[in-house]
Amino acid sequence: SVAELRARTDAPQRSWVRAEALYLLELGARRLRLEHDVPTAIAALESADARLATVPDPAVAEVRAQLARELTALRAVDVPDISSVLSRLAAVETAAADFRVLGMPVSDARRLDKTDAESAFDRATRRLRQAWHDLFSFRRIDPAHSRLVTREEESLRRQQFELQLFAARIAAMQQDRPGYAQALQSATALLDRSFDARDETVSAARTELMQLAAIDVDPAAPEVGTAAQLLQRVIRASSPAKP
Repeated sequence: SVAELRARTDAPQRSWVRAEALYLLELGARRLRLEHDVPTAIAALESADARLATVPDPAVAEVRAQLARELTALRAVDVPDISSVLSRLAAVETAAADFRVLGMPVSDARRLDKTDAESAFDRATRRLRQAWHDLFSFRRIDPAHSRLVTREEESLRRQQFELQLFAARIAAMQQDRPGYAQALQSATALLDRSFDARDETVSAARTELMQLAAIDVDPAAPEVGTAAQLLQRVIRASSPAKP
């Protein structure tokens, strides 16, 4: 009689624990399948195993064994630190403001300061002298980098580079491996084509981009869900038959 009463008392608790564990297992599998969220999947499966361990239930022994195998496979995944990737990309984008462009930037012409007491003759003389200076202004430049670059073109180069870094950040947050790789490849090509590689900040940025490109933002995750299927069978087998 005592054993029968204990079985009647434990049965609802086992059913509730099984239902909770099944919900956690399905939640972990859904997060892994839809959002590639390995840490949350691990936490959900660990919680499910902890719930199954709270009551003596020989029927779920096979479920827990399969659950242990799935947890081992998930823990072996090399999960990237997305927040660190985003911070490093933002640092490169900030440093882009100091990159030396490839070519000779066109500088603004220097103007003589005028005084309040300047006469009309002095003002005309100053303008003529400035015009003559602007007409015959010479500067020795490197023939290999002799192309003149306007301020507008220089700004456009920086904006294009920053745009590719922004695209890389979005792809990293979405764990879009092809988009992330393509954005970093385009950013590196722009860096080589538009900025002076002899500049230390440019060289450091290129090294950083190569290191970031080696990070897999969406590592392959193992298949999970077998433990949930086994637990569903246990629940169905223990359900009372319908009259």
